[in-house]
Amino acid sequence: MRTALTIIGLFLGILCFAKEKKLAALRIHTRIRIDGNLEEAVWKQAAIADSFIANSPDFGKPSSRQTIIHILYDDQAVYVGATNHRPQSNIFLSPTGTYYNVLL
Repeated sequence: MRTALTIIGLFLGILCFAKEKKLAALRIHTRIRIDGNLEEAVWKQAAIADSFIANSPDFGKPSSRQTIIHILYDDQAVYVGATNHRPQSNIFLSPTGTYYNVLL
């Protein structure tokens, strides 16, 4: 019983300090191409979500890799565009055809 009350108390404490975040989807009236590129002008008009946190190994700290999310919708679908940034790297091709990704 005591353990259950402790867990409930911790859960309620976390809820009290959690920050609610919202991202409004942008209604569009033009067609977009589903091709993996976010080049249409409507993607630039949409609000962005970009303040993500790490889950592991440092839960709650700002993510070390920037991610940007856009959400659009029309009468037929909801469209989610994501851009995931990663540190610069060089890719080397060995004589055997194997790729090596070296972080700098």
